[in-house]
Amino acid sequence: MRPLKIVIASTSAVKVDACRRAFGSEVDIVTVKVPSGVNEQPMDLETLQGANNRLAAARAAIPDADFYVAIESGLFRLFDEETTFVDRAIVVLQHQTGLQCQTTSDGVIFPDTAVEEARRRGLDKWTVGRIMQEQGIVASHEDPHLTLAGRSRAEYIYAAVRRACDEYVKARVEKVVIGAGQASGAPPTASGDA
Repeated sequence: MRPLKIVIASTSAVKVDACRRAFGSEVDIVTVKVPSGVNEQPMDLETLQGANNRLAAARAAIPDADFYVAIESGLFRLFDEETTFVDRAIVVLQHQTGLQCQTTSDGVIFPDTAVEEARRRGLDKWTVGRIMQEQGIVASHEDPHLTLAGRSRAEYIYAAVRRACDEYVKARVEKVVIGAGQASGAPPTASGDA
């Protein structure tokens, strides 16, 4: 039996490594660089649109996979406030049959001054992470989470991918239990504690 083929709609080392950890070593992971079609720094629902755009582009580029994973990070207003923003990754996991699960990572609050500066410069070209690095708030714009929360961005993404896998298994079991038939393909979770 061939290993499951999982397409990651990104070539980002952080996203790919998080997926490799979540799915384990018994799968064939293929990466594809695809556009999100949203701002460099997406906000609110634009983040979900970016993940869905990546998913559709990955499916079009590599139509023979068992599973597809798209990850898009963005800022979300906290409690509908204009001044408090939380960075989260949206993870969309889709089986070749179309059964899809979506989760978000835990969030990290980003300083409102850095968010406002990124908005001023233009979210189409600037990320808040780059602004924070420029301002000396974080060590690396690629992983501001480590400085701000003491936990790497990769850890946040890994946990969200694992949750998406768990949600897929739950949805698949529910589909069988209610008599709709079993989706083909094994659940995309690794055995053990990967």
